[in-house]
Amino acid sequence: MSGREIEIRPALEGDVPALEEISSFNWEGNDYLASVARSWIAEGGLSVGVSEGRVVGCGKLTLFPSGVAWLEGLRVHPGFKGRGFGRAISESILGEALRMKTEGSVQHIEFATYFRNVESIGMALGQGFEIVERFHELSCEKPGGSRCASRIEFPTDALAGYREHLPCGWRLQHNTPEGILWVASHSEAFSSGQASFYRKTGSNEFSLLDGGFEEPGRAAEAILSVVRPDIGAGEAEVILPDDARIIAAFREAGYEYWEEPGEANLLVLRHGGQ
Repeated sequence: MSGREIEIRPALEGDVPALEEISSFNWEGNDYLASVARSWIAEGGLSVGVSEGRVVGCGKLTLFPSGVAWLEGLRVHPGFKGRGFGRAISESILGEALRMKTEGSVQHIEFATYFRNVESIGMALGQGFEIVERFHELSCEKPGGSRCASRIEFPTDALAGYREHLPCGWRLQHNTPEGILWVASHSEAFSSGQASFYRKTGSNEFSLLDGGFEEPGRAAEAILSVVRPDIGAGEAEVILPDDARIIAAFREAGYEYWEEPGEANLLVLRHGGQ
């Protein structure tokens, strides 16, 4: 597919250096794209936009359990923004997802984004997406909390506190038996007394299990004791439901929003809404 001087094609192994360069301009150099580029290419679903022989952007369509086509990884090199390339890549990937939905191979088309990503949100709303759920991402830079935690087997019956989506980093799954098994297979679970929580494998991104809902203050402290200093900035990041009581407990423990004012900052959008 092409348009506005851009050709969109499947990503190839030779595109990795260009994708790493694009990644370096995002999130102050802490973007995850560089670390997953090769695995995404091997998995399939990653597309790149090429202009004048140069990879200038990318986006991915990932198939999740419960019939979900998940859109992620939309990036455009800052030197090529403002030329409609991001919209062209987005529309190409969305078009493929819509084709799959028409054929019946998927039932939902969704993605998650940061609440300040005004350009992407505006584009998505214009394409027929609606915000269906909100979460809070907070972080804490003081690992080594006073509460210790131990690894436990992931309790697949301990996610009743969530509504429609289950966080696993920013790849949120439907709260269904299939989605729960996906989260369990991509996570490590911990407990401190009754306060239980889980971490996305290979990251410092945490979320609560039901025990953590019951004792969020203790969970907030215990999470800090199992932060991996060798990953990213070595700080704890938590994705929490839109629950004032839980948010208050984590704020009291020293967790902060990336930006103020503190409000739900991780949005889940679905094409066609409910």
